[in-house]
Amino acid sequence: MFEHDAQRQFGAWLRGVREQRGLRRPPVSMAMGYSNISHGCSKLAAWERGDSHPPDQFHPPLRKVLQISAETWEARLAAREQRRRQAEPFTAATSTAVTQLGEDLARHCDLLLSHHAQIAATPHWRDITLPRLRFEVLYVGSLSVVHLGDLLEGWASGALQMEDHEGQAVWLLSGAGSPLSGAYSAYGFYRHSRDCARFRSNLKGSFTGAMVAFRGVARGVEHGPSSWNLPQLLSHLGVPLAPSIISTQDGAVGQYDFATATLTFHGSQTRFPQLLDGAADILSAKAPPAASTSAPAKPWRRALGQLIDPQGYPRIHWSRALPEPVQDWLVHQLMSPSSTPPTQSQP
Repeated sequence: MFEHDAQRQFGAWLRGVREQRGLRRPPVSMAMGYSNISHGCSKLAAWERGDSHPPDQFHPPLRKVLQISAETWEARLAAREQRRRQAEPFTAATSTAVTQLGEDLARHCDLLLSHHAQIAATPHWRDITLPRLRFEVLYVGSLSVVHLGDLLEGWASGALQMEDHEGQAVWLLSGAGSPLSGAYSAYGFYRHSRDCARFRSNLKGSFTGAMVAFRGVARGVEHGPSSWNLPQLLSHLGVPLAPSIISTQDGAVGQYDFATATLTFHGSQTRFPQLLDGAADILSAKAPPAASTSAPAKPWRRALGQLIDPQGYPRIHWSRALPEPVQDWLVHQLMSPSSTPPTQSQP
């Protein structure tokens, strides 16, 4: 994702220079040596959108036709590379978070099912969202947001249970397919070993049939927002979890302890009592207060496992998914370090 951000910034600069020079794409394509002008324009448009990066052999003719000095060009390339390298730990954090979610669900499926009735009866547990998991079948419909309560009901009812061709039970976590071709791609785990795997049209039975059954199970259940997440619930149910380490590009700056719902950040501690009380669910503001009221603050983005500032730069990442109130608190501190959100308690 952030590799693309680096390319997009370079591309926007490239387009800005071309337009500033009053040049359209065809003459630039000709100057780069393209005999097929349409093809050259398509390539240039892709570079300017950030979909790809100009190969090395096109650097000299681009510099010449756009009247860009070698020093400016090299500085732009260096800035792009620096941004790409800065994003590496954050890109890894997203990949780790996706894998960890599937492994947590697979490893603790029995524990979660043993508390199925309690979870179903407790809205802020039932409504826990499972990021990046979704079920979609063309012409049938989709569940773009999967909630923990629905997933457990799908497992318990058998709707999300399939088998591979050796008869091993597979429980689904996510998937998409087409009823016309019968092709699909699914993500799930082997019930016996708890090993997660991807399945590409290689399970017994009908994936479309499984999705229709699951939609029947999930239909009619109204979901609201929840400040809990899966690791916080697992900790509440007695699973010992290591603290989530919070880091910037310069290294670790804090940690979140799920067992005590305590955030340690730059040496100070903040507790989140609503994440310990199973009978109450106190949501912190979805849009943290801005540092200044003189102009509306641009929104921060929450990629899985990290926070992205309004300029598109990853600022903080963590080793295990943080509950939303903790993320809200971190955003507020990054925007207004001298304040503390009123919904939390300081020890």
